[in-house]
Amino acid sequence: MLDPGRGRTKTGRLWVYARDDRPWNGPDPPAAVYLYSPDRKAERPVSQLAKFKGIVQVDGYPGFEQLGTDIRLAACWAQARRKFYEVDQATASPIAVEAVRRIADLYAIEPSIRGQIAATRQGMHQARSLPLVGAMKLWLETQLAHIPPRSSLADAIRYR
Repeated sequence: MLDPGRGRTKTGRLWVYARDDRPWNGPDPPAAVYLYSPDRKAERPVSQLAKFKGIVQVDGYPGFEQLGTDIRLAACWAQARRKFYEVDQATASPIAVEAVRRIADLYAIEPSIRGQIAATRQGMHQARSLPLVGAMKLWLETQLAHIPPRSSLADAIRYR
């Protein structure tokens, strides 16, 4: 945005909160709310979501950790996958390739549960996704012990 009086631009943040339960036959229509702030301070989402209770799917922005006990954070696999994809493109790392493949296995579960009620989806995720995520966690921890700790691959593994 233009910073009045200074003749240059200033970076702000557009916070977007969206809901779309159509793929799961949810009763509510899709909606999106856009809120602007002049900075990225964690107090912004904290105040914006002060009355919200439930699950918020988030990227790796650390300010979301301050949202409180009424909100459960759901990390975005697309964000994690992007980190490994970028390492693969830059270095052709077999570890990054395997991480992307494992995330694809998680994505493959979604078509089979799309359109199901929440309880069914949750049960299927616990039965099918949880073992894959547990195995990936152990595998990534093992890989982390064998790579340089300050590498982009190590950063991708530690991303959350």
